[in-house]
Amino acid sequence: MLVRVIVGIAAILAIGGIAALLKFWNNIADWMIGSVLPWFQENFPKLEPVVNGAFRKIDSLLTPLVKKLRDDWATLRQWFIGQLVFFEKETANVYVQTVCTYFRKFLDSGEEKDEVIETRRKIDPINIPSEFRAEVVGYDRSKVNTTEQVEKIHEKMDEEISEEISKEMEI
Repeated sequence: MLVRVIVGIAAILAIGGIAALLKFWNNIADWMIGSVLPWFQENFPKLEPVVNGAFRKIDSLLTPLVKKLRDDWATLRQWFIGQLVFFEKETANVYVQTVCTYFRKFLDSGEEKDEVIETRRKIDPINIPSEFRAEVVGYDRSKVNTTEQVEKIHEKMDEEISEEISKEMEI
C-alpha cells in the first residue's frame, strides 16, 4: 500500500513538473540563453559547449511539443464551455457526485449545438478533492464550478513559477 502511495505521489509530481516545464518553456529558454549559458561560458568555458548542446537538443524536442499542446488546448477551448460538479449527501459516509460537462458540438451541417454530458457516482467524502472540500463536506447539497477552480489553480501556479524564475534570474 505504501509503495502505491509513493508511486502515486511521484507520478503526480512528475506530471506537475512536466506541465510546469511545458507551460513555462519560453521563460526557461530565455533564462538559459540570457543567464545560464553566458555564466558557463565565463566560468566553465570547456563545459559550455556540452551544456549548450544539451540545451539546444532539449529545446528542439520541447518547442514543437509546447506548440502542439498550446494549439490543441486552443482547439479544445473552442468547444469546451465548462464543468460543474454537484455533490449531494446520501449518508454520513456517502456523497453522490454528479459531474456536468458543458460543450459546444459542431454538427456536419456547420451549426453549433450546446450539449451536456452528465456522469454520476457515489463517493466517500474522503475522496472529495481538497480544493473543494470546504464547499462540500458538512453540507447536504453543494455545487462547485471546477472550470473556475482549475483556472484559479493555474493562475496561482503561473504566479508562483514566474516568481521562482524571476528569483533564479536575479542570481
